Amino acid sequence: TTTTTTTTTTTTTTTTTTTTTTTTTTTTAAAAATRAATTSTTTALTLTTATKPVTARPLAPDRPTGVVGDGWIEVETEQYDDDDDDDVGDAPRRTKWVTVRRPVAVPSTLDGPTSTSPEQIVNYLVEDLPKHLARARELFLFQGNDPKFPYQSQYEARHILETAKRVLESFSPPHNLHPDVATHPGLLDHLEDNLALLDGLIGRNQIFCEERGTGEKLLLQSIARLSRNEIYFAASLADSYNTLGTLWCERDDVTKALDFLKRAEQIYLKCIDLLLHPDSDPTLVQYLPAAESYPRLEEVYTQTCFYFAQIYANEKSKRPDLAARYCHLCLRRQLATEHDVGEWVKNSAMLGGYYVGQERWDIAMHLLQAALKLMPVKLDEERRANILFGLGKFHLHRLRRAAAHRNNSAPESPVLVDSSSDTATAAVIFDLATAARVHAASTTSATTTAATTPASTTATTTTSTTTTDATAAAPSVDCSRLAPPPETITWKTTTGDVQPVFLEGRLVFFDSLEIPPYVWMPISSFEQAREEFLEGMKWLEKTKEVYKFEDFCGDHIDVLMDESAFYKCLSEFETDLPRKIAMASRRAQLLQPVIGELNIRVYHNLVRQMHFDLGVIYDELFLLKLHQFDLQLQSNEMKDPDKRRRIINDVAANVITHMQRVCDLFEEDLSHKNVKIQEMDPSYQSAIITAHFTIARTCSRVFTWDIEKRIEWLRKSLEHYCWIVKFCKDNDLHGFQVECNACVEMTELIPTQLDRLVRAQRAGQTVADC
Repeated sequence: TTTTTTTTTTTTTTTTTTTTTTTTTTTTAAAAATRAATTSTTTALTLTTATKPVTARPLAPDRPTGVVGDGWIEVETEQYDDDDDDDVGDAPRRTKWVTVRRPVAVPSTLDGPTSTSPEQIVNYLVEDLPKHLARARELFLFQGNDPKFPYQSQYEARHILETAKRVLESFSPPHNLHPDVATHPGLLDHLEDNLALLDGLIGRNQIFCEERGTGEKLLLQSIARLSRNEIYFAASLADSYNTLGTLWCERDDVTKALDFLKRAEQIYLKCIDLLLHPDSDPTLVQYLPAAESYPRLEEVYTQTCFYFAQIYANEKSKRPDLAARYCHLCLRRQLATEHDVGEWVKNSAMLGGYYVGQERWDIAMHLLQAALKLMPVKLDEERRANILFGLGKFHLHRLRRAAAHRNNSAPESPVLVDSSSDTATAAVIFDLATAARVHAASTTSATTTAATTPASTTATTTTSTTTTDATAAAPSVDCSRLAPPPETITWKTTTGDVQPVFLEGRLVFFDSLEIPPYVWMPISSFEQAREEFLEGMKWLEKTKEVYKFEDFCGDHIDVLMDESAFYKCLSEFETDLPRKIAMASRRAQLLQPVIGELNIRVYHNLVRQMHFDLGVIYDELFLLKLHQFDLQLQSNEMKDPDKRRRIINDVAANVITHMQRVCDLFEEDLSHKNVKIQEMDPSYQSAIITAHFTIARTCSRVFTWDIEKRIEWLRKSLEHYCWIVKFCKDNDLHGFQVECNACVEMTELIPTQLDRLVRAQRAGQTVADC
């Protein structure tokens, strides 16, 4: 009998199994039995594979590397290798060791009891704690972490906060045995308040570091304590509600997210309401945030507006109007603080585009002009072009809307802004500082208690996240320095929750930018339309200087399409037929040269769209030239009719070519995707029907004296009319009933014409004889 040691090695660990055997066969069997016994005592993970399932053993504990920092420790942790696709059957799933940094756990209290006097506690709260929080703020905001350890500075900040929490816990009984602590008025309440503030800071830190469960628990615990005086702790509570709102938005629960954000907004609005009407509750006024803490609370509410805008823009909310209003309010508030100018410019231009679609011309132009005015010199070309493009689209929408009103014989209704009226400005207050100034101006005989708090509370009133809690997270307990907060504060109001007031009238403008208000008038004449046309084309030309065809192919073609649309809208105001024909020809000249430069495989949808647009343009040009031909023929002004007919036939050929190409590309899509035309989007079905209808109508109007060719053109026209009728009947398309009825009539008329032409052909007659 011999003893054999069998060693099995994976990519990260080595397992040694000892067994007794007499032959090679028994050794293998014993090893297999050992593996079976081992896997039976562990959890087997079954993966979907083409062969046998893969088993995974438990991961090994973390291995410290010995590298320790302020609030973090570096360890090696074992993880399953996601790139491992080779292990099947009984082979264990491969793992790898990765170096990470984890936060250092801080004990909840100091080891053993302490004896700290109330005076020492006050000194710590007033002198030491703000310094610790300032350092935590600096670390929390630090953005230069190593990508391998993205939360290193946040872990260090949390370590400072947890250490401060441990110290505060040591000040309270039963850990603190000093006899005066329990009897000192308000001391324990202030310690609990500060512990709640630290819980909020730690909770927000944990959520930021993706430790959402524990962070949410601490935030709710902090809110439960601080809600007893929501005015006094306004900033911290609002920030906590903001964090919970974003947390539930990530969990795809929009309703709950909005509920938390509305609570944050109510706190801010109540502070403004109380500043404006301090007589409503004199007791509560003294607990308003101090004037020096306004910026922090304003910053928190700006974040609230930003989150509102994001959530209301969500598909589940379906409130783009509220999203736009909150986005507008957020932009206005950001102007008063430090902000990313490039991001602000982009958002202002995008919001301007939304209001263009809503036909709020005054707001849209102001937002676009604001973006243009603040546009940094070094802003990247693409963002710059987007703003210029937005200004061009503004004038295009104005002209397009006016043309639509002209066709419907309904004049536009102007919305004029009185730039000299300031009545609306005084009706709405945007921030705490303004509210305080308004109240101070209206109460000359009274002191401005709405803008200030007692001197004892001013020093340590600010309560917020790790961004500014460093200077005001801990109210002192010494009566000479702080006044203790009341036990419970409830908001008293006769009208329920204070509702946010959005910007209306002159308030939609960014007054600090000194941009003149845009006063627009209805476009009712060709001269006014031409002025709008020239202004819009100016911006599109500047856009094309950036969006060159070689670098921005798709964007360049979008600009060309908008230029074509400008000519289309302007032609609606033109009464001179030759000028209308010239505008239609110019539209075709803009798009025709570039369509051949596009790779159909890369720009399949764009090519199809351009073919469709060119087909529509040539169809309009064809009808205009036919009308001109008839007028000249009736007035005997036609000098060379045959030449005119050849020109018209050339235009007809372009119509048929482009529309037939649209049909062919759709057929290719259907065969490639293996779907039926009935399953396509309704807009695609409309495009296909329009293409067939245009081809059918054009074929029936082609000039020719050859009776055989005339018969051929009519048969082709009939073929497309029949296709439309069959398609509409088979799919019960009620939206195309008018077109279908017209096609049905043509399928009855064209056979009669064909019979007459066939008889004339047999009789040796010409088309003119028919």
